[in-house]
Amino acid sequence: MSFSISNELKQTFELATLKRQAMHGLSAQDWKAFQKITERFDGKRRFEARDYKLEYKSRVEQATRKLIDKVGGKSKDFKHRFFGRDNFDKSAIQRQAHRQVRFEYELRLSGLQFQELEEKRALLERGNPTRELKHSAKQQFESATDRRDGTERRKRRSIGPIRT
Repeated sequence: MSFSISNELKQTFELATLKRQAMHGLSAQDWKAFQKITERFDGKRRFEARDYKLEYKSRVEQATRKLIDKVGGKSKDFKHRFFGRDNFDKSAIQRQAHRQVRFEYELRLSGLQFQELEEKRALLERGNPTRELKHSAKQQFESATDRRDGTERRKRRSIGPIRT
């Protein structure tokens, strides 16, 4: 799974849409389950943020060590010592290590958001048949209790052409 702003934005809007659907279509028990999912993932995000802040320096050090080992390794290309370049740039390696640590953190948060989205979607799909029954019964009741006057009652509500 890769991190991208467009995916992050799409997931955020999907979560908001699911929340709106859940507010209007779930039973009380399912709504409580929906809120528990939200609370659980909020807790996981708080834990990740706290862990990120507390272990940031050690993660950067580990990433720096990996990058130094990668740059310091022997290359298979033969370069004469007068024409060769030293690939060791301390500031560039530090910047890359910081970038990697931030990227991994954003990737973890994106993964949590994706898991939350999947769990909420599954919960809404489980409650979908009862919502459809409620919706169809409501439509049938509205059509049965149509209280328009005289000739208007015989007219269709749709915008399409009227067949006589």
